[in-house]
Amino acid sequence: MEVRFITSEDNWTQYKLVGDISNASTTADDSSVLSPLDLPGDEVTKHILFDLNDATFLDSSGIGWLLSVNRAAKENGYKIVVHSVPPLIHRVFSMMRLGEVLVVVENLSEAQSQLKD
Repeated sequence: MEVRFITSEDNWTQYKLVGDISNASTTADDSSVLSPLDLPGDEVTKHILFDLNDATFLDSSGIGWLLSVNRAAKENGYKIVVHSVPPLIHRVFSMMRLGEVLVVVENLSEAQSQLKD
């Protein structure tokens, strides 16, 4: 999995997840996976948008990673919003009922509107 920084606005930062969302697609010392996502402490209230448009695969370790990032975000008082999910990965999200835990929307515009609540 490759995590690319896309842009940062007033209260959110967007990353693009590229390739396989899986621990198997990274090496043990691959800091590119976690370093851009060092979740801020209480002093920062930036939300994170994940664009999955270029993601090709999602396995249980990838689901675990998304859930752990989401949990850490909630503990720090901000949201993770996932958008632009490809059909194959969306099917996995549906089967696992991840929409009950993660905020999953169609596109960037809908993701941004989730942060206005």
